[in-house]
Amino acid sequence: MAIKVLFSKLPFDVSEYRIDSLEKSVGAQWRIGLQRGSDLKQYGQSLLGRNLIERLVNEHCSSCTDLFINDWGKPMLTTAEYFSIAHSENIVVAAFSKTCPVGIDVECVRSIEVNDYTDYFTAGEMASFAGFAGQYNFYSSWTAKEAIAKAIGEGMNIDFRQMAPIENGLYEYRAEKWKTDSVKIGADIVCKLAVQYACQDQEFEVNFINWTSLLVK
Repeated sequence: MAIKVLFSKLPFDVSEYRIDSLEKSVGAQWRIGLQRGSDLKQYGQSLLGRNLIERLVNEHCSSCTDLFINDWGKPMLTTAEYFSIAHSENIVVAAFSKTCPVGIDVECVRSIEVNDYTDYFTAGEMASFAGFAGQYNFYSSWTAKEAIAKAIGEGMNIDFRQMAPIENGLYEYRAEKWKTDSVKIGADIVCKLAVQYACQDQEFEVNFINWTSLLVK
């Protein structure tokens, strides 16, 4: 089965009423680890991500029912299936695979000071962030490494400088190779999908879903 990717867009001005409806649309076990705080937008993004994954799991893995939070704060299935969630601004993406560890990350491109990220990249990588294409190169590298970290399941606890880029989206970390691919979401949005090198030839399908179709009426 191909890796499944869903993405959606949550309005910047989403109302509390809509958040309540979105919350009701997510099964209790899929809300594990989520807490409703003062930041409704962030909570809504998390709910939407869980909703997308719940939808993928229900469609493609009826036996995948138990969710837990690992030692690094990542939600995972107790069975041998894999998923990943990411969001940036109003974009939420989710990926699901029945056979391969998978990670996904997304960033809405905006002007940043790349020198603030020297702890995450080697000197050679930092040099590639200069010039006209520097911002895109940064986001491409950042999302690739984040996606790999999510696939491994340790998130930001990983030393990103130890993820060595080899060629054409291929990275090596802890003597294991990872393949990253670009996922087309929209203009000024960089999204990367990461899988183990052994799964590099596995195809992936990308679909958009209107978030309002997920709401409990």
